[in-house]
Amino acid sequence: MVLTFDAGLQPITELRRSVLDDAHNIGARTDWPLWVPAGALGNEAEFTLMPHQTVMVESDLAEEYSGDPFALIPASALEGRLGIARRAPQMEQEVITLHFEQEQVVFVNGSALVLCPAALGGDMTRSGSYEVLDILQAQAIVQDLEPRPAERPAPQAVH
Repeated sequence: MVLTFDAGLQPITELRRSVLDDAHNIGARTDWPLWVPAGALGNEAEFTLMPHQTVMVESDLAEEYSGDPFALIPASALEGRLGIARRAPQMEQEVITLHFEQEQVVFVNGSALVLCPAALGGDMTRSGSYEVLDILQAQAIVQDLEPRPAERPAPQAVH
């Protein structure tokens, strides 16, 4: 069970592992993972994001644009802000992807938020229900971001 942003505790329906190495053509800098230092996104410790992952951020500018302070952006838009930088993948760096019955935004390493996809064969009725900003919109939002302290989400009662 994983604590999600919108749906409380949800079971993982599939966990996929892959390995980044030279065989996966990770030579181009645009494909390199993003290193996120502690505190940049509310995370308690450093962690790594893939550039194509979707991250949820809170922004006053997002609220001005859409009426919602939370925006989903491609992780690649974060490069160069809040100390987030690309790093060449380490030898055989493992990538783990969580899947749920429906796509979910999950807490990572404190209060950083990442969108996880629905599993193949899962309930696809909500697939795509989260709107992800395009890279230009995301870059505008990112310019407005300030580092957030790591917060532990309040436990939710399970009925």
